[in-house]
Amino acid sequence: MKKQLNQKFSVGADSNSLILYENQSGNKIRRHYFSNLKMMSHYLGDRISRDFIAKSNYELGDNFSIAPRYDSLIKDLESNLEVFIESIQKDK
Repeated sequence: MKKQLNQKFSVGADSNSLILYENQSGNKIRRHYFSNLKMMSHYLGDRISRDFIAKSNYELGDNFSIAPRYDSLIKDLESNLEVFIESIQKDK
């Protein structure tokens, strides 16, 4: 069973691991396999925050000279993702 997280990511599982499906350009789907929920949420939190930070820096250009610390935001995002993915797994 595959559940959509957003336009770019979906989550699924097989008998041995959790699977993160990443929609790429065109009809390509890249699969990332994780042995536990902690690893998946860490990877997903890192990817989402990196994409967001890169987009913010691009949009703000030279006006964004000092980067704020995102560590606490990323940790909150990861814990929320873990809770969400656990709820998806319980719905199976």
